[in-house]
Amino acid sequence: MKNALIHFYIFSLISTLFLGICFTSADFLTIPVEMGKDLLVIAFQWAVVTIALFFLITLLAANKYIFAITFPLLTFLSSLLAWFRLTMNSALTPMILDAALENDIRTSGDLCSPGLIIFVLVTFALSIAFAIYRIKRIATQTFVIPACVSALLLVGMLQINAVKPISERIPFNIYYTFMKYWEEKQVISEDRTDLTEGIQCCDEEVTVVFVLGESLRPDHLGLNGYERNTTPLLAKEEVISFPYVYTEQTYTNRSVPHLLTRADSTDYSRAYTEKSFVSFFNACDFYTVWLANQEAADTYVYFKF
Repeated sequence: MKNALIHFYIFSLISTLFLGICFTSADFLTIPVEMGKDLLVIAFQWAVVTIALFFLITLLAANKYIFAITFPLLTFLSSLLAWFRLTMNSALTPMILDAALENDIRTSGDLCSPGLIIFVLVTFALSIAFAIYRIKRIATQTFVIPACVSALLLVGMLQINAVKPISERIPFNIYYTFMKYWEEKQVISEDRTDLTEGIQCCDEEVTVVFVLGESLRPDHLGLNGYERNTTPLLAKEEVISFPYVYTEQTYTNRSVPHLLTRADSTDYSRAYTEKSFVSFFNACDFYTVWLANQEAADTYVYFKF
């Protein structure tokens, strides 16, 4: 039993190094290094993430059937993240996940390349080899005590604020990003407060055109005093500009609710609890329409007017 346990831990360590070197390291190779101290800090951070990864792999490998299912899947997802991290310096975020799930097959297919396919297939084949080895060469089906110890240590590491960046590194960011994305989906599905009670409108002939320049800095508009004439056509019209409206979010399904509600730096929650100001026009029986230069993906049309 002792020899089997040692064999199991060696196997878990090698499996961890496989993931840590092939995939987790991709998160650190793109970090600029100017001096030896920077290199030591990066090495320490990688080591911390890898230690947490060792506890995770030990937990999964404690049962050979669980390992046979989860390890190839973990390898497949990690290989995708590592490839795009190294080739495009793109990390997994709720925004990236949202785009990946909503893009059509043709758009997603444009990101595929021969290098990506080869890298994914080779690493996936290696993960299958690890799974087969665990089933055939390590006799004990389940290691209960190592599983319990690893679970406790892993939870403990993830709870320590000093190592919180673990959740942002491959492969841990797979779970945490999906959870954050799911939380956002839950938030946007909730009913919003309607502020139009008692509203009245005395002018039925007015036409309002509201131009929302998302992902655009107001100080880069000629209307707002920018030195370059970036808005020549709008400058010819009687336009009212709102140069101090902004959002700290960087993608549509989070920034638009912030821009179109009373949300500000003192109360972000309004973006998740109130309907937009367009609802006031609807309450006054105006005909309203939303024109956009992007597809009406599900994540963009949830916002209730």
